[in-house]
Amino acid sequence: MAQIVCKYHNERPAKWFCEPCQINFCSSCIPRRAIYADVKCPVCHNDVQALAAENSIESFWNRLPFFFLYPIKFSSLLFLFLLSLMSIGIEYDPILAISIPIFVIIFFLRYAYISLEQTAKGHMQIPGFSIDLLFNQLDIPLKQILIIVAAIALNFTVYDIIGKGAFIFTLILSIIAAPASIMVLATEYSFFRAFNPLIIARLIMRVGKSYAILCLFLALLMLSSEVSFALMSKVIPVKYIWPEYFFINMYFTLIMYTMMGYVIFQFHEQLGYKIEIDLDQHTKDDNQESDQNKHESIIQAEILLKEGKIELAIDVLSKAIKSFPADFSLKAMYQKLLKVTGNTDALEQHASSYIERSLMSHKQALAVDVFIETREIIPNFLPNKAKSRYELAQYLNEKNYTEYALACVNNLHRDFPSYDGITKAYFLAAKIMCEKLGDDDKAITVLEFVLSNYTINVLKQEMLDYLEMIKNLDKDSLE
Repeated sequence: MAQIVCKYHNERPAKWFCEPCQINFCSSCIPRRAIYADVKCPVCHNDVQALAAENSIESFWNRLPFFFLYPIKFSSLLFLFLLSLMSIGIEYDPILAISIPIFVIIFFLRYAYISLEQTAKGHMQIPGFSIDLLFNQLDIPLKQILIIVAAIALNFTVYDIIGKGAFIFTLILSIIAAPASIMVLATEYSFFRAFNPLIIARLIMRVGKSYAILCLFLALLMLSSEVSFALMSKVIPVKYIWPEYFFINMYFTLIMYTMMGYVIFQFHEQLGYKIEIDLDQHTKDDNQESDQNKHESIIQAEILLKEGKIELAIDVLSKAIKSFPADFSLKAMYQKLLKVTGNTDALEQHASSYIERSLMSHKQALAVDVFIETREIIPNFLPNKAKSRYELAQYLNEKNYTEYALACVNNLHRDFPSYDGITKAYFLAAKIMCEKLGDDDKAITVLEFVLSNYTINVLKQEMLDYLEMIKNLDKDSLE
């Protein structure tokens, strides 16, 4: 089945489908926190349908490099190497020639089943090995060996009773059923279920055509194992032939078991198997990780914009800002959309709030940027709070936005007559006029106005000294 992709992120698999809109969404479009609640379409707000988990998981045939690299880890390679070394004793003692292969096969199969189970649960790192881990559920490889023996006995019984034709037929069926039997044993731990043709057939049917592809890959891996052994035998001394044989076969067998585990993971919903990971984390790329950190309303607004519904996007953001007034990402996007639509009334109100919140959060540079970009749309724009205007003027002055700084404090006594910071604001204005604009007369006028109309405690002497300094400058220039 071809993978269904998200309409808005066509490199990502879809997770949800909206029937009325006929739109597929990925987990970036519908945030993870909404998955366990009622999931609504970001466009029409109707319920959406969950797509099969299989659609969110990359097909096993697209992950071949992963399977070949999976066993390449120091601990796993060391384990395979140690098991392989044990086979050196095969040539020295008849008893060892029997016991060593049995020992190696049992403990390797246990490790292979551990890898299969881990991959089936969604864990894509090969497990390390330990004595406790290997001896735990050691009956699994024994059941596997018993299944093989039982299958061989069954096939030869067919040969004896019915004949060669039937024997070949049942042998082919046994080979085809072997991967399914291994997967059943790995998930249900039951010899009888793993040997039950009905259970095996059910698994094959649920995996569908992909099972045939799995069998093809497993056959190719077995062939690759034999070819690799033949090639390596030409360069490796004969005395190491058994370690070489065991190591190569175990490496390729581990790949095969990992692939079977991944098939269980890929089709876990159809097989009724419970995985242990979050699929969003498994399929997440770097861009998706940044999307997951976005506010839900921003994601919804972005989708609405792509659908050409800018007013709805603005409405979504407006409601979100009321619920999350400290979220600067919401404010930034809302500001941009208001600028685009030219809604000056809403822009003026929002920009004032945005600047006030920025100053409260010590984001003075952001406050300046918001002020300047708002003035580009509304030339006479000023924040609607006296304190915001004064604090903004201070930072604008530091950044040499002189005209903007003066605009913020100009007529502050008329706009906010009860503001207790007027004297500080006008003292700042006088300094700007004198030091940056060279307009001493206006600076003197402002200072004299403040000194004559306001009761000043803290700054009075400083303002008097500054006023005297300006007047002395004027005298010096006249002389």
